[in-house]
Amino acid sequence: FPVEISLSPIETKNGLWISSAIRNITQRQIVEMALRESEERYRELFESNPYPMWVFDLETLRFLAVNDAAVSHYGYSREEFLKLTIAEIRPSADVPQLMKDLANEPAGGITASRHCKKDGTVIDVEISSQKLVFGNRPAQLVLALDVTARKKAEAALRESEERYRDLVENAHDIIYTHDLEGNYTS
Repeated sequence: FPVEISLSPIETKNGLWISSAIRNITQRQIVEMALRESEERYRELFESNPYPMWVFDLETLRFLAVNDAAVSHYGYSREEFLKLTIAEIRPSADVPQLMKDLANEPAGGITASRHCKKDGTVIDVEISSQKLVFGNRPAQLVLALDVTARKKAEAALRESEERYRDLVENAHDIIYTHDLEGNYTS
């Protein structure tokens, strides 16, 4: 079994003596190994998540960690990301609102925002976040879901519905629908 040995010199009038203590550290090693395995599992959940995620420092706003999906989606290398603040991935017009939100925001939640990719493309995102302590620093864990395509599709659907409604409401002809057998459905 694993042991820890502590030796301490003791000087007496009869000479130098060595005091020793031997402790069984099996249980401590088991706990340390379980902790390392747990940390590795959570790191893997963060790193391999298919959605962009990061942790940022609540005081400096600097990125502390970013996952592979964030690197891929936003176009920055991991090293570039870690030199940025969260304000630097926002359109400059949105930064004052970001600062206000950070000052007033509760411990986490879901919010809508806009981000800038490295190539300058502005995207609409839904942010899910949670405050935490990361490396002994107050921080926030963020998952960013790009909803740009969804918002464009919703806008196109609304426009199509408005055109159809306008056509039907202003038509002077009879408009009806029927099924393949010729039965009127509306």
